[in-house]
Amino acid sequence: MIRDLGKEKDNSLPRVPKLTDEQLKINDAEQAERAFIPAQGTTYNRALAVIQESESISLKDMVPIQRANYAQALADVGKFKEAAKTAQDRETKAYYKAIDKAVWRNDDDRCGCDDLNTFDKDRNPVTHDRHFVVREIWSEKHGKKMGLYKCNKCGEMNVRE
Repeated sequence: MIRDLGKEKDNSLPRVPKLTDEQLKINDAEQAERAFIPAQGTTYNRALAVIQESESISLKDMVPIQRANYAQALADVGKFKEAAKTAQDRETKAYYKAIDKAVWRNDDDRCGCDDLNTFDKDRNPVTHDRHFVVREIWSEKHGKKMGLYKCNKCGEMNVRE
């Protein structure tokens, strides 16, 4: 105890109430829902917050960085068509349009480019797939994060597992 102007003041830690078994089960269930938020979930939730804030401002009233952040947030939640409409520069618009086209393309579609054939150190033939993952994106079509594949010869893209 310490004294504060003649009055005793309790500086001990607060007492934690003892929870009943029923209260503990409810508490455990609530914490389990919040216990694990994966990184992509954090990005997705941040994007939703940016979208919510941005929707209260008209596009013409946004400064360029606000508009770019809004477009990126739309892309982060898989709304590439809207992101393309929101983006200001042609290059970004074209990129978002291409990703939107890739998302809605049939998962089994591939370009007509042949795989790359080379040789290993022992001169045995080796075939390499021309498609590589550019990045992972949120796909509205699939309802989850998916790989954005691109052909390293013709540049065509598709979203698939």
